[in-house]
Amino acid sequence: SRAGAPRAGRSSGEPKPTEVAPPLEPTALTRTPTITGAPIDEEEGVAARSPRVLPRVRTVAVPVTGHVTVRGRKRAVAGPRPRKTAFGRRYAVVYDTAGWKVTLGVAWFLAVFGALVTGWAALTFVYGIAAGWAGMEATLRWRERGVAADPWVAAAGAAAIAAAAAAGTNAMGVAILVTVVVAVAYTAFSGVHRHHSLSAAGNTVGCAVPFGLAAGCVVLTRDLEIGAAVVLLLFVAAYEAGDYLIGSGASNSIEGPLTGIVTVAVVAMVVAVLRVPPFDGAPVFAFAALAAVLCPAGQLAASAILPAADAHAPSVRRIDSLLILAPVWVWTVGLFIDARV
Repeated sequence: SRAGAPRAGRSSGEPKPTEVAPPLEPTALTRTPTITGAPIDEEEGVAARSPRVLPRVRTVAVPVTGHVTVRGRKRAVAGPRPRKTAFGRRYAVVYDTAGWKVTLGVAWFLAVFGALVTGWAALTFVYGIAAGWAGMEATLRWRERGVAADPWVAAAGAAAIAAAAAAGTNAMGVAILVTVVVAVAYTAFSGVHRHHSLSAAGNTVGCAVPFGLAAGCVVLTRDLEIGAAVVLLLFVAAYEAGDYLIGSGASNSIEGPLTGIVTVAVVAMVVAVLRVPPFDGAPVFAFAALAAVLCPAGQLAASAILPAADAHAPSVRRIDSLLILAPVWVWTVGLFIDARV
C-alpha cells in the first residue's frame, strides 16, 4: 500500500528520525502586541507567542507619544506640540476633543436661544445653572492642587449673582456683596487654619463672581434690548464654533482664534443686512470688533481663573468667551441706545 511504501532516498530499515518539540515555557505574564498593535493574551502556549495576522485592519488605541508596531516595524507616534512660550503654556486654550463635543455645543446653542425666546425667566435659569456649575468646577480644580476653596459656596454665589440680574443691576451688586460676606464667614467657621481663611475666601469669591457676573450681564442685555442679546449670543456662538473646529486640529494656538474672528465678521455682515435692532447697518461692525477682541480675551481670563489652562472644566469653557465681553457689551449697548434716543 501507499502507506507502507518506503520513501525515496531512505532505506526501508533505516529508522525514521523523531522530531523533538521545543520545550514549553511557562505562560508569560505580559501581553504581546500583534502586527496591528492590538495586544493578545498569551494563554495558549507556544502558538500564542507568535504574532497573529488579523484578517482585516482594526482600529486600535495608540499612545499619544511613543511607538506602535505596524506591519512588523516600530513607527513613532507624535503627540501635540508643546507650547513654546510660558504665556502659551499657562493661558492658551487646550481643546478637549474627547466625546461628543460638537453635538453638545449644538445642544447648548439651541438651549440658550430657546431660553432667550421663551423669556427672561428661562434665560436666567439656564445661565444661572451654567454660572454655578462653572464656579464649582473651578474651585474643585483648585482643591485638587491643595488650595483651599469651597465649591458649594462658589456655585451658590455664582448662580445667585446671575439670578439677581433679573431684578436689575442693584440687585446683582447686592448679590456680589452677599457672596463675599458668605465666603468669608463660611471659611472662618469651616475649620480652615486662620492664616489661610482669607485666602480661601478669596479663592472662592474669585471662582464665583466672574462667572456670575458674565451670566448676569447676558440677562441684563436681554432686559435692555432682546435684539442686542440675540446678536451677542450669535457672535459668541460664531467665534466658539470657528475657534473649536479649526483650533482643535491646529498645531498652534493662533489659528483657532483667528478663524473665530473671521466667523464673527461673516455673521456681522448678515446682521448688518438684516438690520437687527438696535443695530441699523454699519454700527454692528463696531460691536463685532468688540466681540472679536474680547472673546479670546475671555478665554485667557478663564485660564487665569483655573489653576492651569488644560484643567478639565468644560462648564468654564462653555461661558469663558463671555467673561469680559458680556459686561462690556451691556454697558456699550446701553450707551448706544441712550445716544440714539
